[in-house]
Amino acid sequence: MIKVLVVEDETVIRNGLMKHVPWEKLGVGTVKAAENATQAFEITETFRPDIIISDIRMPGIDGITLCRKLREKYQDCQIIFATGYSDKEYLKAAINLRAISYVEKPICVDSIALAIEEAVKHVTQNTKQKEAWLHSLLMDSENTGFDAGDDRCFSVQILHFKEEKDLRGRLEQLTEQLNEFLNQQELRVFSEIYNKDSLVFLFMGKNPMLPIRMAGEKIAEILSGTEDAALEKDTKWFLAGGKTVETTDKITESWQSALISLKCLFFRGWNQCVQAQENSHTIFERERQKPVWEQFTAAVTRKDPKEACEILERLRETLVRERILLNCDVRYLYYELNQILRRADQTFFPGELENLRREENSDFFDHAETLDEMHHYVKKHVRRTMTGTVESEEQKQNYLVKKVVDCILRQYANPDLSIKVLADKVGLTPSYLSGLFKKTTGETIGQYMVNIRVKHAQYLMEDPQKKFYEIAELVGYEDANYFAKIFKKKTGCTPSEYKEKLLLR
Repeated sequence: MIKVLVVEDETVIRNGLMKHVPWEKLGVGTVKAAENATQAFEITETFRPDIIISDIRMPGIDGITLCRKLREKYQDCQIIFATGYSDKEYLKAAINLRAISYVEKPICVDSIALAIEEAVKHVTQNTKQKEAWLHSLLMDSENTGFDAGDDRCFSVQILHFKEEKDLRGRLEQLTEQLNEFLNQQELRVFSEIYNKDSLVFLFMGKNPMLPIRMAGEKIAEILSGTEDAALEKDTKWFLAGGKTVETTDKITESWQSALISLKCLFFRGWNQCVQAQENSHTIFERERQKPVWEQFTAAVTRKDPKEACEILERLRETLVRERILLNCDVRYLYYELNQILRRADQTFFPGELENLRREENSDFFDHAETLDEMHHYVKKHVRRTMTGTVESEEQKQNYLVKKVVDCILRQYANPDLSIKVLADKVGLTPSYLSGLFKKTTGETIGQYMVNIRVKHAQYLMEDPQKKFYEIAELVGYEDANYFAKIFKKKTGCTPSEYKEKLLLR
């Protein structure tokens, strides 16, 4: 989100720029205006502009002095000057400030739009270059030739968010709030967007260890709202700190240790801060998993939900206490515990709950981000397996409808398949099942069966060797002429017309 500050003392011109320039079309997200340099300085305390459009001659501090001071603060800021004075000295000053453009008054909207478009390109290019440089440094600090000047200690911090939002805005808010602390501790920071949901900070300082560690704690304070909160209260975040290193060629080591710390999100949960020195590299060996599986299996076999849940609680306490970082092993462990419950479902309730649970469990353990998510998921499954009930009436109804859908998909070729046959399979009356199916899916059972049969017929018709009467039989119709009418009603063309379309593709 590119931000622009317009500084213009003439109200008509200022309002005209704000109203008539197609900001959004040019790639600008936010525009603010100031009528003089003093107001501009106040605005930039909380609003870091990417582009400044400034008049040159203004009462008090002129535009050249204003932009010179702002450029000292924001080195990558792009500057566009607007003036009614063709003064060579002003033009020379603009060149020295590396202004992107110089627009004469009266301002033409097309001219200023071209200047803004050029400035936006420079901002975007600079951002990409900074991100590429920082990523390169993190990945291979030995070969980047990075000169840190007098700084002698370095630490990487990764700030990961659960949801994707305006990371550029968040980064700017955080760096603004960190500025005073960094100045007090004589620290510097390079910060950039790392990926779609993470920010990365490289802290650098002259003094050893303590201030660097405090920088991570300061970010956590801001995020936790112990001072003016930079983020929404319901924002879920996790801060992972790398170890402090004392030479630039070891910055990659700090980065790698921060990535290891990030895995602690899996065990700690959201809104936590973990620094590298806290990490333990205990390995949860498969040999230690076996007793858990055996105990859990025994409890499930005895239908003892209390004991099964206690085993899960003890397991979670062990994992959190030992801060185990190999979360692939832990995912596998919880997956296997859930598989024990799935097998119990088949034994306790043959043919009843397995189809529903297969759909519910699909890829959950691949996408779970925290230990607690998996822990509560398996505990919930324990209660369902032990009681043998689906937790709500709505879930029960969805399950019954899904069972009917599965039956139709398996037996659509059976010409004797009817609503009564389906109702008998799920233990409901035909009228009740019809109403439930329509309420859940939005169509009747008859409509659904017809749609499935037509779709399969379309697939079979891709084989030019198959006759239409054969296809009609394969999808459950003994009368091919009757099915041809249904086919035309659903597809808008006769079977022969449909085959001609297939040949022309």
